[in-house]
Amino acid sequence: MKMKKTKEESTSSGARKKKGSAAGGGRLTDMLESMQKRSSPVNAHKVATKYFDEFKKERQIPEVEPKDRNVTEVPTDVGSAVTTAVGSTAIEGRKKIPKRKEFGNKNYSEDPLLSRSENKVYASMFEECLRRKSDTHRFGLKELKERTGLSDKTIRVAIHSLEEKMNIKVEEPSLGIYGRKFRVLQRDQVLKERVRAGIKIDPTTRKVIEAEYRGK
Repeated sequence: MKMKKTKEESTSSGARKKKGSAAGGGRLTDMLESMQKRSSPVNAHKVATKYFDEFKKERQIPEVEPKDRNVTEVPTDVGSAVTTAVGSTAIEGRKKIPKRKEFGNKNYSEDPLLSRSENKVYASMFEECLRRKSDTHRFGLKELKERTGLSDKTIRVAIHSLEEKMNIKVEEPSLGIYGRKFRVLQRDQVLKERVRAGIKIDPTTRKVIEAEYRGK
């Protein structure tokens, strides 16, 4: 009788094991079938997450807290660990980028020593630099033609004269249709440059009549 009971107990325990494994396999199969029915990976991920949460609750598996990725331990010579925040040291180690020099917030006023076409070209360049808050910009012939309504030849002559009268300076050569990069000087800067270069302009003809020194 004892042997018979033992056999029955072992048989029943084996049946429970098979039943349990079959139940686990059925749950996994249900999860896979449910994931396949989902139209997007996000929904399939939700199904898998829900399945594993239930599995951990059933098996009483404790939650493991993730380690802080922003903190690293640096070993020292004495065997101790010094904890440093990587984010803060990286920010402190960055070089400060100097701010771009902004163009002055001054409205354009006509230069009495410039011709009508020169004033048109200079005003167009001045206003564009004012809008961009920078004293340098590339000006192509097509752009200036659209802004001023002047012909190609008139714009070329005006640009040459503005360079001569120290209103503008060439910073970089032309890049095809984008034109040369000019530095547009403001009125107070123009007057200083003219005095430094010894430039005198006839107020009637608006032509340069004297230039003692041509500074770069």
